[in-house]
Amino acid sequence: MAVTPSQIKMTVDNRLKIAAAINLLSHTSVMVGFPAEQGVTRTETGAPTNAYLAYIHEHGSPEHNLPARPFLKPGVASINQQTQARLRNAAMMAIKGNVVGMMGQLNVAGGAAVRAVKIKLRTGPFAPLAMSTIIARLRKTQRGQRRLRNMRKKGVNLLQWGAQNMKPLIDTTQMLNAVKYVIRKT
Repeated sequence: MAVTPSQIKMTVDNRLKIAAAINLLSHTSVMVGFPAEQGVTRTETGAPTNAYLAYIHEHGSPEHNLPARPFLKPGVASINQQTQARLRNAAMMAIKGNVVGMMGQLNVAGGAAVRAVKIKLRTGPFAPLAMSTIIARLRKTQRGQRRLRNMRKKGVNLLQWGAQNMKPLIDTTQMLNAVKYVIRKT
């Protein structure tokens, strides 16, 4: 039995909507890091930006005697399966022509990546701080200066104390708070 065109009835034509959603998804990236348009910068004081400091910490700087303390790539990698699931969900939404749902999944993936990077920043493990860094951090405030004097009088091992009481990548929390995600059309 042959079907004639007059017997076919199309109730909803979503082809253009679906094509547009798939095209949008294929030209969209979720990026995690320190975007210039959203990130907290330190330029008002002439200090380097959070993006610059993050790069130095991630890769190290032998000329400044700073070991690599990777946190961005390992943080994102730690939720790779969760991210893949969200991206699959975004693709399924695009196939249905649901741009709002697709963007929602991309936003969830970005937010999860930011949380994972912040957890990595807080927990490490990282190379311990140098003695000079521990002393410099203590000297920043009057309270820290008093604490340093008292610890020296008592013969406290500053390296051991710093390893227990200071986080290598967190001093003022500016860099921690600057981790963001953006969704960009590419």
